Amino acid sequence: METVHQIASLVYGALSCFYLFFIIRSNYRHLKALFKILPLFALLFCLISVSMKYAAPFNIKSPYYVQKLSMVTMGVIFSLMGDIYLCYKSLFMYGILSFAVAQGFYAFTFSDEGFLFTQVRSPELISLLCIGCISIAIYAYLVSKMTCGLSVLALIYTILITLMAWSAVMQVQKYVSVVTLAGGVGACLFYVSDVTISMNLWRGPLSSFLAKEFVMITYYAAQLLIVFSHIYND
Repeated sequence: METVHQIASLVYGALSCFYLFFIIRSNYRHLKALFKILPLFALLFCLISVSMKYAAPFNIKSPYYVQKLSMVTMGVIFSLMGDIYLCYKSLFMYGILSFAVAQGFYAFTFSDEGFLFTQVRSPELISLLCIGCISIAIYAYLVSKMTCGLSVLALIYTILITLMAWSAVMQVQKYVSVVTLAGGVGACLFYVSDVTISMNLWRGPLSSFLAKEFVMITYYAAQLLIVFSHIYND
């Protein structure tokens, strides 16, 4: 199984680099959509192969572990859908909605036994307050540039990605390890990637000519870290 992980990681890295170096600036939307989602298929292959290995009647791990992998798989699938939708302006709302669902799945997988607020201690509440205040400030800064419908959808998405990031940070606070730290870093990178996209969309193009590359580098790194943090968190 380690070989599968290594191959999936290499394929994921290669496809991500190919998109970043050769496709990201292309004017052909269909081509961009295709190559943008290809790396995620490598992650899906890895998740499905691991899930099948430990599925009943060959399940030698906790059913909870397999359930977590199923939730992560759904998160990747909805992220994949969101990537496609965001390549087309007419489908932008569907893209946000798809990623909102993905964040919900990721938040579930990072939480203990599927519940976000079980046995929350003071340090976790402090981290929630910090992340929540940042999210509120960013949303307040951007909302004036949105339509009414989009502002509601953006609010829902903001809540879900905030819960996702907090759940991942809470895991690090409770169970400090390389695996939980990878998940926490991945969640934070996802958060940074989305904030960068939002600033670029509603507060004017970012000054750096590498803004698109930064968004995708943080996004691809986030997906990889989140997925593998759950695969190895058994």
